[in-house]
Amino acid sequence: METLKTLISLEEKRVSTLMTSMLGTLIFALLMYWRRGDISANLVNILGALIAGVVGVSITNVANSVLNKTESNDQPKI
Repeated sequence: METLKTLISLEEKRVSTLMTSMLGTLIFALLMYWRRGDISANLVNILGALIAGVVGVSITNVANSVLNKTESNDQPKI
């Protein structure tokens, strides 16, 4: 179990959840466009927010690596 915790960090889970949500919403939006010929404004807003979240996490990771910041390991082990 400890190996699994070291292989998959919390940040990777967050990014993969965002990516999965974004891809699922994109597929749903394309399906709605194919069926109805239109995408609702709310669906466009949700898709835009998910894309912004993925881009924000990516920019944060790049900025973090440029500034040579490391994660704090001061948390107690449970």
